[in-house]
Amino acid sequence: MRNFFAETLASFFIRDSRLVLLNGDIGNRLFDGLKTIDKQRVMNCGIAEANMCTFAAGLASQNYLPLVYSITPFVTTRVLEQIKLDICYHKSPVMIVGTGSGLAYTELGATHHSLEDINILKPLPNIRIYTPADPAQIKLALEDWIEDPAPAYMRIGKKGEACLERQALCDWFGNGMIFWLRRKAESKTCVVVIGLAAQWVSEAMASRGLDQPYDVLVLGLVKPIPESFFLKLGESYAKVLIVEENYRLGGIGETLATGLMTHGLKVSVKIFAAQDNFCSLMGGYKHGLAQVGLGCEEFTLAIEELLDQ
Repeated sequence: MRNFFAETLASFFIRDSRLVLLNGDIGNRLFDGLKTIDKQRVMNCGIAEANMCTFAAGLASQNYLPLVYSITPFVTTRVLEQIKLDICYHKSPVMIVGTGSGLAYTELGATHHSLEDINILKPLPNIRIYTPADPAQIKLALEDWIEDPAPAYMRIGKKGEACLERQALCDWFGNGMIFWLRRKAESKTCVVVIGLAAQWVSEAMASRGLDQPYDVLVLGLVKPIPESFFLKLGESYAKVLIVEENYRLGGIGETLATGLMTHGLKVSVKIFAAQDNFCSLMGGYKHGLAQVGLGCEEFTLAIEELLDQ
């Protein structure tokens, strides 16, 4: 996804001279294409992410559209104060782009893990949160943000993410940022998947032959969520399983469950999210997911339990 992000941003760089990329001393060769277009608009701000966010807010005040790019925890948890006060408070049109989100960097330890990024940014006023599930949604998110600039956060993966096959786009909201990964006629059960989790959900469905009568809806935008979405979801389904590669406390699952409850919709809701512990044993990505309860076995069991209710 990071390669696709760089390539897609380059196409926008050509057309829009307001765009500026700031990076935290990573991905220097990744952005060679941008430098070829205009090296003055690509800046390595070093390992000084707080300063980088404040600098981005200053650029935004001068009618630029800055994107701040680094590994996810370095531009979320490390710089929460700058995002809150310099970007969101002033409604500065800055996009924070976190790469290697979730447990994509399992092997590098807790410093590089980000299971709380959405949870801490979601409460901030004025921020828009994109959670692209695959490379195609990165382009949609950038188009949406450039057309309607605002404080924004986009969490993307690292490498190797597949372009997911869509059964249909969902027009409930989001300008193409939500889609049906699977839709069954007359199904009253829906698995709502947040962003990157759709990659391993899709793989689990294929490997386990999970062909039971349930729909799979993928959200590539999780803030704002219009009230109409909760009504549509509650009117369409009796059972909902929300899947996210984030901690449950303060996550999108709780947002959706609260929205359904607030509208008095009688829906059975279960949340499949990371357990309340650190991923402390080194290993690959799937090994990391299993450590926090997001393994293939656990996902299969969660669906079976929901269908058996």
